[in-house]
Amino acid sequence: MSLLCALAIVSASFETAHAVSCVETIAARFAKLTQTRMKLMGRCRDLVVTGHTAPPCPDSRTAAALEKARIKFHQLVNKHCGGGDETCGIGGDDTDLASIGWNVGQCPNVRDGNCTNSIAHCGDVAECLSCIGETSVDDAIALPYDSLVANPLTTEIGRCQETIGRSVVRYFAASTSALANCEQRDLDGKVAGTCPDPQKAMPRLARAEEKLVNRICGACGSGDDLCGGDDTPPEWIGFPTSCPAVTPPGGTSCARPINQLIDLIACVQCVTDFHIRCLDPMAVPILQSYPAQCR
Repeated sequence: MSLLCALAIVSASFETAHAVSCVETIAARFAKLTQTRMKLMGRCRDLVVTGHTAPPCPDSRTAAALEKARIKFHQLVNKHCGGGDETCGIGGDDTDLASIGWNVGQCPNVRDGNCTNSIAHCGDVAECLSCIGETSVDDAIALPYDSLVANPLTTEIGRCQETIGRSVVRYFAASTSALANCEQRDLDGKVAGTCPDPQKAMPRLARAEEKLVNRICGACGSGDDLCGGDDTPPEWIGFPTSCPAVTPPGGTSCARPINQLIDLIACVQCVTDFHIRCLDPMAVPILQSYPAQCR
């Protein structure tokens, strides 16, 4: 083998390893970024609805924590995708966008968003994902909180409201983690087919759904902690009378009237699923295409 051929093979191997590191970093850290935003925004909304602080959210403390998380995400993308100088857009040594599925020209946007920046290097990818993550999480967390009337936690309604919001935050974290872990195994060649896989991700998603239902039924349901009978009416909670008409990729429309507690639970799960299933492909476009209904 000639020296030139050997060098070409080494160079190709290096580029492949660099692309894998870049993809894995984006996938893992984007999931972490959205989970952090959901947790922080949920905590801020909790304090407002229980009367501990005044709106709006984010407040200055939450905004500072959100900015810290955003900066950390951009730093890690620079480090793992920005070449030897660990800086995207400088030096001509960034990870090739085509090798990570981001040779798309422009950020594909998300429902109700303004995420349309041009994609010329890995820094633009980070900016696109930051925008989409922020828009999606804020939209998802708005549903269980925006219509609520402030109630102290000492009241039954207050405890119910807090549980709905916190349950959505936990459901989001558990579901996004299950999918992110599945994609990591896919990138490592340990999963046959697309995510979610039936061996690990699907059972985890099912458990997350079960916990979402049980938590809300326990706090807002009848005296036996089950949904049905003398549940807290959605209008007492302050929930919208109809569910948003969004459709999770691979699912059916969330649009439905909200007459009972079970309708409320189905609505928050469906809308949260919409955002989860739209955010997930953005993290790994090399594995999945971005669903049209997410735009």
